Order: sequence, then structure tokens, then C-alpha cells
Amino acid sequence: MLPILLFVLSAFPDYQQASKRYLTAKNQYIQYRTSSTRQEAVNKTLTLLLSRNKLILEYLHSLGENSLDAELTSWEQSIKSYDTLTEVNKASLEWENKLERITKVANQARLTILKNNLQVLQDNLANIGTTDKMTTGNAKLYLEKLQFSETKRNLVVLDTNDWSYENYLSYLKESRDALSSASQILHEATTRP
Repeated sequence: MLPILLFVLSAFPDYQQASKRYLTAKNQYIQYRTSSTRQEAVNKTLTLLLSRNKLILEYLHSLGENSLDAELTSWEQSIKSYDTLTEVNKASLEWENKLERITKVANQARLTILKNNLQVLQDNLANIGTTDKMTTGNAKLYLEKLQFSETKRNLVVLDTNDWSYENYLSYLKESRDALSSASQILHEATTRP
């Protein structure tokens, strides 16, 4: 599943409840193998699929991402009337085929948020950090750290087909570390009472 504390989203309790009901219905079907337990398992599976879709849509919205709204909403509308095992299995596979794109979009949104937060931090450091109170060596190092941080952030270009979440995350970590070093230099340069 996507890395976030999903339980803080409002759709999580519904998903959690649907998951429990699905497992109960599945186990009853495995145990009794009747047509009524099979239909109950199908119904609970469909409810689980719809709850999961709502949870993922809310998750993406929490990241400020809505590029998959139409596709996921359309999928949801198309499966609401499904009532056979074959149809529900097909719906599940269709959704799983979307998971790679969902993950990519969510990762891009998280990277954008991190990149923007680091930019705000750098802007704040630049606004309060005056090199005139620093030694020449510290001023040069401070400016180098700011430049290095910006360079690493600029390597994160999400609109290409050839990108790696792990690579870009490592660039942002390097950017963060450089900003941390710059803030330490700035802190050491400030006069204390």
C-alpha cells in the first residue's frame, strides 16, 4: 500500500470495516461453500473495492493530486452493479492495473511537496542569513550550501518518463542536509547575548 498514515483519512474507518466484513464473508464461503455465502463474499468484496477506491481518492486529494479522479470515479461507477464472482474479480484486476500509475502520481505529489517545503526553508534562510556578520570562510561555505541545496532540488524533474522516486528522494535528502548545514552555519554566526 502507499506509504502514509492512512488511518488519519476520514475514509479509513469505512475501508477498515469493509476489510473486516470481507474477510469474514470470505472465510464463511471457504468453510461452507454455499451459493449464499458465495454471494455474500462477492458483495463484501465489491464493498471493499469501492471503499479502497474512496480511500485512495481521498489520499490523493490530501496530496493535492486529482489527475486520476475521472479514471477512478469512472471505474467506481462502472462496477457498482457487479454481482458475480467473475465481474468482481475483473474489477479487482482492473484496479490493480491502475496501482502502478496511482503509486507514481502519489510519489510525484509527495516529491513536489517536499521540494516546495525545502524551497520555502531556503527562502527563509536567505532572508534572515546575512553573510556580512560571518567570517569569509563561513560566508562562502554558507552560500555554497544554499547553492548545493538548490542544485539538488533542481534535479527533481517530475514531468519525464525516465524518473526514479528513490533517486529524486535522495536528491531532496541531500538538499535538506545542505540546508541543515547552512542553518547551523547561520546559527553559529549570529551574536548571542
